[in-house]
Amino acid sequence: MKPQKIKYAPLFATLLDAGVLSGAFTTVNSCRTRDLCTAGEITVRVRAELDAQTSRKDAKFALWKLADGRAEYLETVYFTCDGTVQSYTFTGLAAGARYRVVFSYTESGARRMSGAFNVEGVTAEIEEETQEEGAVAAGAQPGS
Repeated sequence: MKPQKIKYAPLFATLLDAGVLSGAFTTVNSCRTRDLCTAGEITVRVRAELDAQTSRKDAKFALWKLADGRAEYLETVYFTCDGTVQSYTFTGLAAGARYRVVFSYTESGARRMSGAFNVEGVTAEIEEETQEEGAVAAGAQPGS
């Protein structure tokens, strides 16, 4: 199967090939995937490191569902920025619905992380729409 063209989202590029969305991020506090669709389940794998020595290496990725111009928070998974690959599978997702994965460092806005990720089970990656940037986050939790 021929890979699809590389698409650029804020802060990193992604590549969708054979149901796997891959990307990398460099010295960021927070970044997100483009919107994606799934057949009902996705597995997120991430490997990240921090830009400075610190005892706090906690980071997280959150899954959001998008519909009707709104973003609905679904779940947050915590991982460690220690260079190891860590994964989590989200099940019970609506087939064909739009989702987004947001990666962020939890301790301080002054720290930056770098790493790579892949999301398995992606059926489509959605091109950005200009009005989407202003979408309202429904059900957002403090600190997420």
